[in-house]
Amino acid sequence: MLHFPPACTVVPPRIPTCIVGLGPGGFIGPTAHGPNLLATNTFSICAAATEPGTEFHLNVADNLRLPQDMVSSDFGALLDRLVMMHKAGDLKLPPVVDICTPTHLHARQISLAATKGIRYIITDKPAVAEINEIRQVSDVLNRTGAKLWVTFNHRYNFIVAWLKAYVATHRERIESIHAGFLQDWLMKEVHFRQADWRTAHKYCALLDILTHAEDLAGYVAGSPIVAVEDASMEMSGVFAQKANFYDAGDSQFICGNGLKGRARCSQSRAGHADDIYVCVTEKGGRQLMWRMEWNSDALMVGQAPNFHDRHKFAQHLRGHSDFFAMELGDADLAGRLAQQFGKNPPGHIQGWDTLWYFLFLGVAGAIYRDLGCLPYVPFLPLSMQIEPPTFADAGIQATAYVHAHVKSAESGGKRVELAEVLAL
Repeated sequence: MLHFPPACTVVPPRIPTCIVGLGPGGFIGPTAHGPNLLATNTFSICAAATEPGTEFHLNVADNLRLPQDMVSSDFGALLDRLVMMHKAGDLKLPPVVDICTPTHLHARQISLAATKGIRYIITDKPAVAEINEIRQVSDVLNRTGAKLWVTFNHRYNFIVAWLKAYVATHRERIESIHAGFLQDWLMKEVHFRQADWRTAHKYCALLDILTHAEDLAGYVAGSPIVAVEDASMEMSGVFAQKANFYDAGDSQFICGNGLKGRARCSQSRAGHADDIYVCVTEKGGRQLMWRMEWNSDALMVGQAPNFHDRHKFAQHLRGHSDFFAMELGDADLAGRLAQQFGKNPPGHIQGWDTLWYFLFLGVAGAIYRDLGCLPYVPFLPLSMQIEPPTFADAGIQATAYVHAHVKSAESGGKRVELAEVLAL
């Protein structure tokens, strides 16, 4: 449970939230968003939008302990009700809409929510799949003033934050940054709703997981990726070849500060369940790596040509090693980061769900600050001072990266600027 310091005499009320995408085919909403919104003790689920054409709203209302009239398959009517309840004072804070639906629905649902008067919106990644959808969402956000956050949650742990600080502090030492995301769940044909909508888009793996690798690389580099070259994409698995979607990709990227590296992904790579990593290679060859599948709360230090030989890396666990303060050269910053991203006691590892927890704490902090001079804002815990990814940076960046990657691959690996695809 999150605790506010004694000096905070007024603990902020929970932020009322409507989750969109709780239906028979729902995946990320009930497994990641809902549980971790509640775990922060800063959000409350006050409503839910379910899939049209089903009776699933009855089940969702029971499971969430909500009145039946707050769970509906009529998203527009539910939005009207939420806005009305806030105006009437039944909701102390403006309601948040959290979109957990298939990507092709995001732009339409974001636009509807903002137009109806919803001030704060969260959407699962990628925010949108197409360049014209970037323009659509940007236009409606500019017109309405609504704020949109994107759930790139793999930034939110001590090791990744430390790597970002290390690169910023020792830029002259850095040779390259590599990032990747390897899975095996699409090696064979699968039959469930999550697979149906993800594999429906030809750029399946690029949108689904290469965007995570891109986000990690640019975040650790401290500078957005501005160009892609030497790109390739494959239909490597039997299912991908049969259904005609790309399940693997690889490319070199160039950041705005001059750092380079490679980002790769595969959803048909045997033996990898959820293997996302970012690896900083120094000019002397030493590598500093965060790898969720190996240990989500440890820095891997070593040297291996392809990053995959676990025996070549030593582990340094958050809160359990002097390495972080010594190598960074700033004990105060290392300690602050360890505290900011420390849900479990030092020396005890954390997991995938914890990354979501810190992401949503960052969103809650951003909402509280945006609401103005409230009495609790100066006392927000460190974990609520994390900057969450916005559509204006992480959302647009990810979609532009995918389209630059595709354009580079289709042109034999030529360099493609992200600004070039955004201008199309």
